[in-house]
Amino acid sequence: MKIFFAGSLSHIDKVRRLGVKNFLSSFIEGDRIFKCFNSSDKIILDSGAFSVWNKGVKIDINKYKEKIKLVPKNWIKVSLDVIPKTGSTSKEIEKCCDESLENFLFLYKADKNILPVFHYGESSKYLKKYLDRCGYIGLSPANDTMEVVKRRFLSECFSIVKDSCKTHGFGYCSSRGLTIFPFYSIDSTTWLNGGKYGEIHKFRMGNIFRNKSLDVNSLLIPLNECSLLDKNDSKGTIRSYYNLLEWIKFEKFVTELWEKRGVEWND
Repeated sequence: MKIFFAGSLSHIDKVRRLGVKNFLSSFIEGDRIFKCFNSSDKIILDSGAFSVWNKGVKIDINKYKEKIKLVPKNWIKVSLDVIPKTGSTSKEIEKCCDESLENFLFLYKADKNILPVFHYGESSKYLKKYLDRCGYIGLSPANDTMEVVKRRFLSECFSIVKDSCKTHGFGYCSSRGLTIFPFYSIDSTTWLNGGKYGEIHKFRMGNIFRNKSLDVNSLLIPLNECSLLDKNDSKGTIRSYYNLLEWIKFEKFVTELWEKRGVEWND
């Protein structure tokens, strides 16, 4: 399993030195993505549709297609979702799903590295339609709901997908859940919780444990071994870099776990 670390642009040089190879970013970052990434990186680029939707803006599909042409072919570009308004009827939601499917098919004709996204609450018929057309599908659980709700959604998805194609979990980073569902990849900004919430993540016994009680000084040895820290780095930055190291350990553990279970992707 691959973790695409989001929120990395401001730390790009240091996270590379920690061993990060996979990044998630967004077209809304503009020219920064060309300055920070190169064609040899493994990149997933989000359309930014949800971010601009929150501002009442809609992205034009033809303009998005032109943007896609500017980035390296081997980068994965997330398809352009049509997001229903809050309080939409089931008929209105289905119309948005139909338009999202149309957007995917339009973009996929020009670039085979387009990643469609199946969302919580959508009819499974759309997942099946994506499955009939491509080999890599994004799954988006309702990340503002309880884990039991997410797992119910993912169980339904994987009962359809099985291991017939690669799947990407958008924003899904439950360490226990990732030992249950055979994702090819996920993305997460959770490592940044060291700065946001003072969390320190620790990989132990196949899981990531989170706490706020560890002394920051106890984290310095592995980071100093990477010659990573600057004297001006804040405690939040130190915690976040340490968290990143622990998530890289977890990434290796989960990959090997699924290989032992017979799920292995040759790429």
